[in-house]
Order: sequence, then structure tokens, then C-alpha cells
Amino acid sequence: MLDPILDILAHASDCDSKENLEQDIKTKIDALIFDSVLKLGENIQLGDVLVKTANAYVYNHAGSKLSSIIYYDDASEDIIKEVALQVVAMDPQYVSIDDVPADQIEKLTNTVKKQLEKE
Repeated sequence: MLDPILDILAHASDCDSKENLEQDIKTKIDALIFDSVLKLGENIQLGDVLVKTANAYVYNHAGSKLSSIIYYDDASEDIIKEVALQVVAMDPQYVSIDDVPADQIEKLTNTVKKQLEKE
């Protein structure tokens, strides 16, 4: 069931939620879900959708329990692959420095200052 939905989404424009999908795309996906519900007798729902048409590298860690998606413009695939792997390995709490609360930045700055003073 997932492959036909992904095939449809492959032709969609960039959007950040299923509500912002183009109407014809939504209609096709809803029809697929409806058909699957009838066949399986199970309540199936599409959680949400993010469509990006930029270059992306997807890394799935063993068992596919952790994944990362790295969007890039112009970079070596080897570098992007390493970044994707490190994102999964390091489990970052924030995507951007702008997302880090001010008190966290202050705490980390003080920790680094103390370490530098010891050295």
C-alpha cells in the first residue's frame, strides 16, 4: 500500500503537511486508502506528509528504527552519507543553533569555559 502512495507523492510539489498537498494528489491518496480499508477491514490513516524536491540522502540504521534525511545542494555523496550516519549516531536534540534555548547555550558556554580554564 505504501509504494503506490509514494509513487503519487513523487509527483507532488514541495509541501509541509498533508493539508497542503495539491487537491488531485490528496484525492488519489484518499482513494488508495479507502480501497485498502475495504480490502483489509482495518482503519488506515495517513499520519502526515512532507514533500521536498531537493537532493536528499536517506540513511536507515540497522533495523530501520532510526533514520536521518539530509537535504543538500552541492556536496560529495560520501560527505553527505557520513553526515547522515553521524546524525543518527549522535541523536541531536536540535536542528539549528536557533532552536537551542538561551539557558542551554549559557550552560554549555560555561561548561566549555571551565574546561578551557583547566587546560
